[in-house]
Parts: sequence; structure tokens; C-alpha cells
Amino acid sequence: MISRGFVPTPTTYNYFCRHFSKFGKIEEGMNLYTKMIESGHNTDRLTCHLLGKMSCEEHGLDLAVQVSMEMRARGCDMDPATGTMLIHLLCRMHKLKEAFAEFEDMLLRGIVPQYLTFQLLNNELKHQRTNDMAHKLCGLMSYVPHPTKLLST
Repeated sequence: MISRGFVPTPTTYNYFCRHFSKFGKIEEGMNLYTKMIESGHNTDRLTCHLLGKMSCEEHGLDLAVQVSMEMRARGCDMDPATGTMLIHLLCRMHKLKEAFAEFEDMLLRGIVPQYLTFQLLNNELKHQRTNDMAHKLCGLMSYVPHPTKLLST
């Protein structure tokens, strides 16, 4: 495409990222992401979500966290789904300080994380005996309206 003089857009890159994600081709997706950055394109929320999801599906938790953090540093503002995914990944990796910081950042940006995400993080904090952070987390959530029961589906 490029050799024929057509310049890909972020939408074009996202299309290929979706394809690589569908077929579990992490290396190709990451190479494409690198080319996208090198060619001067900015990532968007969809790119962030696709690469994070692709990394998670192949059990590359470290890679998923690294991609999410790098995209945030590049100015890609994560949507609630991507932020939630990152918090869950960090909890799974027992990086509770980072998970708490992401949760707090979401609240500061006006995004209310899912109640299940709060429960997961709170339980992990208590399990690891980081009661100060658990107490602070509960304090943050006391100001946020949230359902305490799940809707039946």
C-alpha cells in the first residue's frame, strides 16, 4: 500500500490491528503499532483497546500493561473499558499500587469505574493486607453513586 503511494490512516492501522487480534498475531500487531508511531500517527482509543485486548488474550499481561502505559504517555486517553481492563490486569499481576493509581485517575477524570472493578481491587487490597489503600479506596467510592446489586440478565 505504502509502496504504491497510499498513506495509511489510523483507521487503516486499526483495521489491521483488529485482524491481527482476531487471529492472535501479537508480534505482527506490535510491529504494526511501532510502524504507526514511527510514521507519525497518533493512537486512538480503539488502537489502545485492540492492542491491549490482543495482548491479554495471548496471556501477555506484562505486554498489555506496557502498551496501555505507553499509550497513556503518548496522550491516548483511555475509555472506561480500557481503563477497567488495565485495572483488572494489574490486580491479576498483584501490582496493586498501580491498579489503585489507575482507579484513582479514572475517578479524577470523571469516569466512574464499574462496581465489580471496585470490589475486585478492594478485595485484593484487603487480601494483601494493604488496609490503608483499601480504606482510601472505600473513601473515594463513598462519594460516587454506584449500584450495589447487579442487574439480572
